[in-house]
Amino acid sequence: PEAILKVKCSNTANPRISFNRSQFVDNMQITKNNATNNGAGFAVYLDGIQVKPDESGNYTLNSSKFENGVYTLNFSARYAAVENTVTPGSVESVLTMTVLTD
Repeated sequence: PEAILKVKCSNTANPRISFNRSQFVDNMQITKNNATNNGAGFAVYLDGIQVKPDESGNYTLNSSKFENGVYTLNFSARYAAVENTVTPGSVESVLTMTVLTD
């Protein structure tokens, strides 16, 4: 899946994204699977690079993506293993994101 999000703000606002850390598998950058316990989840990518929020869930936006007062964020997700053994089944995850500024 892929989604494009546009965030409008001033370049001096120091925008960043905050992800709800409780929606990730502990100590991993992979979302929890809410459908089945099959050892899989999703890795989330922004502009082709895996999103790795810090411990508080924050992820600073790349200023090179700022143009005419708008940040364009291209998100995608890929299946990812959270355990050594992955079994067939559905993968469903929820990811809550908040945009923060100074």
